[in-house]
Amino acid sequence: MSDIAIVPVRTSDLPKPLPKPWIETPGFEQVLGRDWVPGYKVNFKVPNQPAGSYVQFVLDGRPVDPTTTSRGGISLTSLAGPDGLSDGEHVLSAHVCMQNGQSVKAPGGISVHRFWIGKKTPGTYQSSAPMLVLGGPFGHYSGSAADEILIDYYVLNAALGEKGHSVRMTLKGPGLAEEGTERFTREWRPWIIVSPHNGEYTLKVELLDPSGNPPPGGAIVRTFTVDGRSD
Repeated sequence: MSDIAIVPVRTSDLPKPLPKPWIETPGFEQVLGRDWVPGYKVNFKVPNQPAGSYVQFVLDGRPVDPTTTSRGGISLTSLAGPDGLSDGEHVLSAHVCMQNGQSVKAPGGISVHRFWIGKKTPGTYQSSAPMLVLGGPFGHYSGSAADEILIDYYVLNAALGEKGHSVRMTLKGPGLAEEGTERFTREWRPWIIVSPHNGEYTLKVELLDPSGNPPPGGAIVRTFTVDGRSD
């Protein structure tokens, strides 16, 4: 029997007053010229941002390193990562996380903007549709940081509950059977991966509708690596 498990943890208390992140640029539904991209800045603000918290940006499903200040904005190319930005539709979100990595799970706790590079084309994003934004895990975990790896997500335009939406998480990787291990929840709360082995893992997260059907846009699939975990 595997010693690896996905277990729920206590949700942190909501800060008061609640932070309200807002992406100012790019504007919602804005089209950016290809020649704008190299010097373009993502500007944002976070009224009531709690001390010690940070902003988690996710661009096209890919999270970036935490951002602690809005001063001066952030280079769009730095958010894009090594693969850069292709022409067409892109979706950028920003939500606030407390010092322990948990997102502030309250209405208005996230800002989501769709924009285009080059020219406006048909896209898949719908601003009023149920949506799950996955923060962690991502990247590399080593030492004590790998003992308990946080799974945290933000849900918008949907309510989790017995008659509402639900979330299914499937983890595959070292130390697990080929089919992996699965957890199902109707609660909006953080989870942790306990006692992972060294190697690469794949986490699939799905926001299921009230009938248990997977999302029309497909699941979020995230890979992360554990290296040199302490015993």
